[in-house]
Amino acid sequence: MEHLERVRNNAHSVGEEVVEIVTRVSSRHSRTIIVQNTGAANIRIGGSQLTSVNGVRLEPGDTMVLNREEMHTQSIFAVREGEMNSIVAVQVTT
Repeated sequence: MEHLERVRNNAHSVGEEVVEIVTRVSSRHSRTIIVQNTGAANIRIGGSQLTSVNGVRLEPGDTMVLNREEMHTQSIFAVREGEMNSIVAVQVTT
């Protein structure tokens, strides 16, 4: 029997408030999470202690791919880095 993957796609507006883009439950059961900054401003990606000056920077058009080994069963958050909001697209494969 073939294994079928389930893929979920979401888009989130990223502003000055930290926003959860992948829940703890999703990250725990995921095989791959792809996060792409589809907006026009830099954003930061990270865990629950994320601020606009720490975490991983994603510039406009940048993509981050996380596999199961890189996920620590925690939620993933995003926040904008400067004054302009951005959009982040998230694809979760289970």
